[in-house]
Amino acid sequence: MRTITTQVLLLCFTLMSLSLLGQDLHYSQRFSSPLNLSPALAGLYGGEHRFIANARNQWNNVPVDYLSFSGSYDTKIKYEPGKSGFWGLGFQFNHDVAGDSRLALTQLGLNLSYTKRLAERHLITLGGQLAGGSRYFDTDDLLFNDQFEPGKPLTQTQQQFDNLSTFYPSVAAGINWRYQVRNSRTFINIGGGLYNINTPNVSFFDGGDVELDRRASAFVLGTYQLTERVDLIANYTHQWQGPHREPLAGVRGKFYLVNPLVRTLAIQLGAHYRFDDAIIPVVKANIDNWEVGFSYDINTSRFVTATDNFGGPELAVIYTFQKIRPEICLLCPEYL
Repeated sequence: MRTITTQVLLLCFTLMSLSLLGQDLHYSQRFSSPLNLSPALAGLYGGEHRFIANARNQWNNVPVDYLSFSGSYDTKIKYEPGKSGFWGLGFQFNHDVAGDSRLALTQLGLNLSYTKRLAERHLITLGGQLAGGSRYFDTDDLLFNDQFEPGKPLTQTQQQFDNLSTFYPSVAAGINWRYQVRNSRTFINIGGGLYNINTPNVSFFDGGDVELDRRASAFVLGTYQLTERVDLIANYTHQWQGPHREPLAGVRGKFYLVNPLVRTLAIQLGAHYRFDDAIIPVVKANIDNWEVGFSYDINTSRFVTATDNFGGPELAVIYTFQKIRPEICLLCPEYL
């Protein structure tokens, strides 16, 4: 049986999570979850269909660990080779659960984007997202102060909640500019996204008014083709939500093990750094239409006392289906 001290600490963590209602979920491999970074990234990749799955277990050494999962599908619609633009369509699923209360988020989103070629090497994309979200929690494993009487067993709590779940709509928008070097893997993406534009009410109490803060993201992602079989990939993202800030920078080398004109067989090695929080080694493998990435947060913040340096593992899997012949696909950049 847990000690009283442990119970009180768990209760404090739980009440903190209920009062804050959590932030939007986040990933260390941010560019492997593009629709969580900007709606403008829907359809912006080389190919016709893309499936992505992300899973993350954060802070598994402490009682309030976070389990996150995202899945998405996006595609090009009304694409015609040689035209100056195309539409992108995407569907997204997010799920996040934390702590003894199992405070959870489940969200479904619909993304729509349009990419326009401004000049031979310049593309601009605008995107929007309409989503519906649900937050809910479970009281079965929670303990409250009215359950404790000196020298007596735990009693039944009289704590009451108006609702254990709440539903809300959410609106997002994004923009992306891309510079693509012709007949090369070299490119740069610069853009951003704004989520929860409508600041939806997520209170669990009838008549309550708890607004979900807007989340803004800004990013730069670049790939430079060093040689026929070696690329340098660098990225920087910065996210804001309420009083919270989260800058993250990363660099990787991508090494093609066979001639990339024949097939895709490559490995990526590098690291990300979340400022004042974690060092994140990253390894990825590209095999034909598949990309599998694994990272692990090594915590460096003041929370290290609780985490013992370990933030948590993260896995990203991307499958891209390509039917368009590369020689006629002049407006479908490779998304790296």
